[in-house]
Amino acid sequence: MDFFIVFLLIVVFLAILILGHEGGHFLAARLFGVDVEEFGFGFPPRLFSKKIGKTIYSFNFFPFGGFVKIKGVDVSKEEADKIQKNDDLKNDFRSQSTLKKIIIILSGVIVNFIIGWLAFSVVFMVGIPKAVYVRGTLPESPAFLAGFQSGDKILGFEKMEDFIKLIEDSPQKNIEIEIKREGKVLFIEAVPRLDDNLNKGVLGIELFETGMEKSGLVNSFKNGFEQSVNIMKLIALSLASIIREGDFSSVVGPVGVFQAIGSAKELGIPYIFQLLGLISLNLVFINILPLPALDGGRVIFIIIEKIIRRPINYKIESAIHSFFFLVLLFLLIAVTIKDVSRLIF
Repeated sequence: MDFFIVFLLIVVFLAILILGHEGGHFLAARLFGVDVEEFGFGFPPRLFSKKIGKTIYSFNFFPFGGFVKIKGVDVSKEEADKIQKNDDLKNDFRSQSTLKKIIIILSGVIVNFIIGWLAFSVVFMVGIPKAVYVRGTLPESPAFLAGFQSGDKILGFEKMEDFIKLIEDSPQKNIEIEIKREGKVLFIEAVPRLDDNLNKGVLGIELFETGMEKSGLVNSFKNGFEQSVNIMKLIALSLASIIREGDFSSVVGPVGVFQAIGSAKELGIPYIFQLLGLISLNLVFINILPLPALDGGRVIFIIIEKIIRRPINYKIESAIHSFFFLVLLFLLIAVTIKDVSRLIF
């Protein structure tokens, strides 16, 4: 049952994030009269499809992404030859103004930012139940010997102060503490040691507290927006630190994300929305990086065309985007293998 719920959450996450991003490109293109030849969920090979109007809607084998094939973007060799001869530019991306091109390209990340903003706004609306968790234990301490582990949730306490008071008031007494670990409720018996200097019981345990009060509707959207902006800044700082130090151990792929979804499910609905918002904002940041095959890289090509006052050779641009797409796909596979090996070993 747990596996089914996690699987369902993964499907919902992918649908919201992928359809939202690609839907942004799609709607912007149609708004400016540009034809969309295909709207795909996942990457080929194609499993099934249906053509409605001028657009093919497809469901593809690899579900970790999606795409929209906009007329005049990522053209084939034959299409490039046609465009180079200035043929068939009706309802074509290349016939749009620079501003419209940039809007079409950036509409996907705009929708992803809105998804992140809405997700965090929901978190502020519903609030996060207060809880006390174990961060760690001191070696050979009563907490260590009793079997407490990092991540254990202390049940029956909303504030650290209340739990600490119980410990301090129970020196050399056997106390039973109810915890939740990996979805299971357990009971741990511990005997706080008497600290002669403080004349109080100590357990040798480090705690942290979670929780957030509910906010009103307007404040929720305001706080959600501020949180989203702050997270974008934090992502930028984290990426800079990773590149500067060359430590990529914290980078996770689809497997790591799916693990996080499973953990969020255990914590409750607010954490699910929090994770959805975090993933969506990470997609915003990744996609606006100025690398070919990503939205940010495509905007760079558009700006270059504006500066040099002529189109870049379509064959060359398409080849560059295709090459970098393969590089990014290779990196995704490498990170996924790292995630799987981490699980196994």
